[in-house]
Amino acid sequence: MATWPNGRNHGWPRIMVKTFFILAVLSLASLPAHAAVAWVSASHTACTQASSGDSSQTCTLKSSTTAGNDVIVGVAWENTSATIANLAGSAPSSFFFLYGATCNGASECVATLICHKCAAQTAVTTTMSAGTAFVTTVEEYSGVQVLGITGANTGSSTTPGLTMTTGDANDWTVCATASLGSAGIPTASMGTLRDANGTGTTSSDIAGAIVDNTASSAGGLSCTDTIASDPASDTWAATGVELRSVTPETYIWPDCDSAHPCVVHHIDTVAAGTAENETPNGFKITTVPSSAGNLLTLTVTHVSTKTVTVSDNSGGNWQSAVTTTNAGDEIETQVLYVCGAAAGTNVVTVQLGEPPAPGEVLQFSYNEVSGIASSSCLDGATGANGLTGDLQPGSIATTTSGDLVYNFGEETYNYPEQDNPIGWVMPDDNSALLMENAWDKFASQVSVQAVNGAYNPTLYVNADLNARNWNSVAAAFKPSAGAGTQPSGIHITRIMHYYNPPLPLTPAWLPFPSTGNAIVISSAYPSSGYEGDMTGVGDNQGDTWTRTPFTVANDDPQIYYTCLGSEAGGRDLTIDWLPDTGTTHMIVYDIAGAKTSGGSTGCVGATVNSNIGTQPSTANASIIGAPVITPDASNSVIIAVNQLGIGPPSGSLTPNVVFASIWATGMTDATNWDSGDCYGYIYTSSTSPISFDWQMANANGLTNGGSAYDGAAIEILPGAAAAQTTPAVTVTPSSSTITTAQSLSVAVTVSGGNGNPTPTGSVTLTGGGYTSAATTLSGGSATIGIPAGSLAIGSDTLTVTYTPDSSSSSIYNSASASASVTVTTSGASPTYSMTATAATVAPGGSATSTVTVSSTSGYAGTVTLTCAVTAQPTGANDPPTCSATQSVTLGASTTSATATATMSTTAASSSDLAWPEAGKRWGKASGGAVLGLLVLLWIPARRRRWRSMLGFLMVATILGSIAGCGTREGGGSGGSSGGGGGSGGGGGATNPGTTAGAYTITVTGTGSDPARTVATTTFTLTVN
Repeated sequence: MATWPNGRNHGWPRIMVKTFFILAVLSLASLPAHAAVAWVSASHTACTQASSGDSSQTCTLKSSTTAGNDVIVGVAWENTSATIANLAGSAPSSFFFLYGATCNGASECVATLICHKCAAQTAVTTTMSAGTAFVTTVEEYSGVQVLGITGANTGSSTTPGLTMTTGDANDWTVCATASLGSAGIPTASMGTLRDANGTGTTSSDIAGAIVDNTASSAGGLSCTDTIASDPASDTWAATGVELRSVTPETYIWPDCDSAHPCVVHHIDTVAAGTAENETPNGFKITTVPSSAGNLLTLTVTHVSTKTVTVSDNSGGNWQSAVTTTNAGDEIETQVLYVCGAAAGTNVVTVQLGEPPAPGEVLQFSYNEVSGIASSSCLDGATGANGLTGDLQPGSIATTTSGDLVYNFGEETYNYPEQDNPIGWVMPDDNSALLMENAWDKFASQVSVQAVNGAYNPTLYVNADLNARNWNSVAAAFKPSAGAGTQPSGIHITRIMHYYNPPLPLTPAWLPFPSTGNAIVISSAYPSSGYEGDMTGVGDNQGDTWTRTPFTVANDDPQIYYTCLGSEAGGRDLTIDWLPDTGTTHMIVYDIAGAKTSGGSTGCVGATVNSNIGTQPSTANASIIGAPVITPDASNSVIIAVNQLGIGPPSGSLTPNVVFASIWATGMTDATNWDSGDCYGYIYTSSTSPISFDWQMANANGLTNGGSAYDGAAIEILPGAAAAQTTPAVTVTPSSSTITTAQSLSVAVTVSGGNGNPTPTGSVTLTGGGYTSAATTLSGGSATIGIPAGSLAIGSDTLTVTYTPDSSSSSIYNSASASASVTVTTSGASPTYSMTATAATVAPGGSATSTVTVSSTSGYAGTVTLTCAVTAQPTGANDPPTCSATQSVTLGASTTSATATATMSTTAASSSDLAWPEAGKRWGKASGGAVLGLLVLLWIPARRRRWRSMLGFLMVATILGSIAGCGTREGGGSGGSSGGGGGSGGGGGATNPGTTAGAYTITVTGTGSDPARTVATTTFTLTVN
């Protein structure tokens, strides 16, 4: 059985994919959109430990690695009864964590461990659990934004390695391989062999290697090496990881916008959560009161012989989205949901069909999501069981673009905490990791599918030598832009109930995604005289962790915290500590909107500890005043914990406290859920003292009351609200006076002034009875054309309104400005008329309308036609364009003639083709950059060195401009590894294209007669 320890200098790194969907590739000819990841040659090293009697070796690198780069270690070993006990870097703040591990029968094993954004290393030390021959290979890579999918593979051939499906242009795959020494030291195959060595040449020896590969576009990418062909010794094992060149959007608050779904709150619990000596029922999950109109989901994993009923305190209509059951393990996983939940839902009750047996699996994961349709919101679901490796629930054929897709997986082994912990569970390249627990062995991810279609989400579990079976479920929910409610101010986005089993000789570790500005770990377990001591707390980002002040080490609860500051967005923290001799029960909080200045302690206000007292000795007596804290600021959040009481706790008596413990009707003992330890938090509205009062239900057969208690609390201060600027809008018509026969061009500029960034977003013109389509700013400017005859005769006030997009909404307010134009009659009545036929088109296509011009009063002359979109659906994206610049001639013999108006629409664009909508603003600038690259082709060869340098600078400039181009959207294909992978469909578009609906097209005719007679007609263009 594998032991995968972690701690300062221990464990396995893993970076949460701040993901989303299918990542875009610029269409700049063959120029790659991202080319930042690179292998660093100086440090690469391979070391061997040939003696089967030794278990440890320090591998000194050829050169020190550079701080901030990724250090990847492959360990190949021959004795499958041995496991990796520890992998430590030379720097105290290095964290090597497991991303992949596999063994091929009884012969060879291999593991991939990574220190992401690592401190500088001069050596790594590998320690095995028992003596064995092993090879350690060490490679360094720069420019890695996040770590992507993983893979594991075994086989009997001459090509050890695997294939993974990358999500971005210029991603890399890195594979570690193990093969028997009798097959020889590996040589190069697909990709580049970076290092290879072996402990000898017999079947009792082992050979290891690291090979990598990259491609300019996303897709299947192999990294393999070659060994000798020998039926007796050519078995092998391989693990791999993807190095991603971009950091995509997560759509987990606060990494959200108003146009897409957003996960605003998440809670999960431990897996082995039921009581030991009783049969309780009616489990209560308490949450922050839900906001109006949001989607609520609850994923429940339970014994399959018992049905589940879910209800809440607001009468929500909980419906089942999907259920899957592993008949062998008798474990069922079910996703339930409420569309458009009532505001104030804060207690969800799970009722089993019959009481649970002691210690059976019962795990909950709860989400609140904004931006989802308030009714009939489910858009498909799927589930599968008995899965290992690459976990795929099955394809969902979504029908609505912009769906939120939630995917959950959990091991179905009945005693997950009795196995040693697994390595990291990785999300697919279309998704962001929502939460994972490598001890209780479950994980979830979330994505927004930009364009509807088939999508098979994947969770990658390629670092579990126990190879237990998993359930996997996924559900898609229909979006509704602006629906529901997103948070404001300081907000606890994610809560993890964590139960660390006793590991007296092994450090503990906790993978915890964070999109917030602060993390707090709250544990009722004291640090001395008990079994839950947490020492040496740190994380893979090198943050400083501090414990709140305490007085009595064997009574005072433990609260650790770190203020992540302004660089916290989208991070994937691996939190590490050394436990004492027993279990540690804690709750971990991810806090968005916290104060960002003042370093690792700058977000902390008041703290209180050593609040010792006595619970009254009457039946069901509650704990009063544990603790009492006076906030430093209003609009902050206070997290409180209380140690010991005659339990279980069943709520808080303090108004507005969110009681964070899980409890159940009928509980009487003190186990990991229903111990006499209270957890909770409250958002402050003033600086008045707050007394945390806990409601207790005394245990049957135990002394009523009389137990000492000890409380602690910490205040996390809110971040300062950014003062938004109102930009200056300038409106300049091309003329101050026109006739009804003349069109008008209006120039608009929007300036932030005072060194502020150039505003981005769109402008819309209204006035004189005319409303324009929204026009996207380019460099802070736009031009709006008004067709002839569109404005009312007389003095018209034209008002232009600026609306910031998601990139500018936190900086700029909306703003407007006006200008006046006088419109006079052309002096003639129309002597011809026009009609036009309706048209229908799909996004990305074009359509035509036949325009018929007919003389009504003997008109003779030409009529010049123009057309424009004059009405569109609210919030339309990429509206159609219309072209009808042509003339018809009428006369005595030709009283009627036809012309054609052509409408073009924008197709939904995939990540292989385009950046998302928010990125369109740099499209024009990129064309100039491409022209600059083409100029390089004309530089004479004798100036090759100068040309190479200029080319490098040009590419760097382009990539720099790309880096600031706004957020992405995604969706699309999942990855595969080895023989077990799969792919998701759906294309993963980043731009949904022209919005479906009805558009009004106005065709304007201008005569050649002296009066320049003007006539108009309209028709409807329907975009499906």
